[in-house]
Amino acid sequence: MQMRKILPVLACALVSSPTLALNIVFDYDANSSFFTDERRDALERAALVYENYITNDLNVFVALDSVVETEGLAWGGTSTIANFQRDWNGTITFNESYSWYSGTAESFSGFDLFSVALHELGHVFGVGIVDTWDVHVLNGSFYGQNAVGVYGNPVPVDALGGHWLDGVMSTLPGTETWRLVNYSPYISSGERQYLTDLDLAGLRDIGWSIPSVIPEPATLYLLLSGLGVVGFARRRQRISAA
Repeated sequence: MQMRKILPVLACALVSSPTLALNIVFDYDANSSFFTDERRDALERAALVYENYITNDLNVFVALDSVVETEGLAWGGTSTIANFQRDWNGTITFNESYSWYSGTAESFSGFDLFSVALHELGHVFGVGIVDTWDVHVLNGSFYGQNAVGVYGNPVPVDALGGHWLDGVMSTLPGTETWRLVNYSPYISSGERQYLTDLDLAGLRDIGWSIPSVIPEPATLYLLLSGLGVVGFARRRQRISAA
């Protein structure tokens, strides 16, 4: 039976690139040995997913660091109010105490850094954090128009209202394939989670611009698993002096 760990509410930040309206810039803690080249590439793949889905013209600056704790995979927060008109800033902290996987294979052991980064970047964009999310939460359900349209009913959320309820499923964009949502409060060891139609609907209800026709995961994630991602990673990396 696979171990499951809760993901405390985190957040990060947004950005705009010359070709994709959104550009995410990671600021790596220079004192942390956690962010190897392979792990940085996994984080860059997660960032590129959002850059391919969201068309708002913004920059997102995300400070990344790591700590050693007894529980919890990662933590983070956002320092920007969701007005969608200016650069955002946020942080993500990863727990070094767990076994992390940062490759592209679908079968693996450990906690998938790519999946956790997708989840935390969702918090950076306001999932479970900003007022435009909270306004849709009432009596244990999320009533955003886009999310209800995808799910068919108000979407059940966790006790704090910051995630979809554990076990909620949705289809992968452009497919009829059902998967556990990424914005769940949990992730299992050996499990990879992608952004689903419900996750993207939640982002739309917050206020982000996402086209109705979006890349299918089979195409998008295959592209991001290639060596081409390295060029984007080198463009985005900045080392923190602190």
